[in-house]
Amino acid sequence: MAGAIDRTGIIDDDRGIVTINNITGKVVVITDAGSRLGEATARHLSEQGAIVVLSSEKLHHIRKLVHELAWNGARVIAVRADLRQKTQVKDLVRQAATIFGTVDVLVTCMDAVHGQDMHACAAAHSQHVASSRPPSPPPSGRCCR
Repeated sequence: MAGAIDRTGIIDDDRGIVTINNITGKVVVITDAGSRLGEATARHLSEQGAIVVLSSEKLHHIRKLVHELAWNGARVIAVRADLRQKTQVKDLVRQAATIFGTVDVLVTCMDAVHGQDMHACAAAHSQHVASSRPPSPPPSGRCCR
């Protein structure tokens, strides 16, 4: 079965693969935006019309990217977040949802101790989570909650 297209233009097929036909105006949170994968993702999605929320533990890692995207007409903000800190994970998604009204897509470009929390928090504000890498288990081997 090819999957169903919902009113947002998002296809969720039987394998759980999500394809977004039209990203224009969608709010996308990108973690570890200073990495090569994060930068490439941010550039591509902003060129397609997405509103991008870039996250990095150190804002100076993404300052140049934010200016470049804004100069090219993108709606973009940067949020400092250490993904190893549970409260910062939640604040990242909450800030994006507060500023833009929603979070449509979360793209995780790094392993995070609190990866499970990020996915749970994003699910509360969004319908779709994309991950370039599976979340790492906490060092203790059990969930941090």
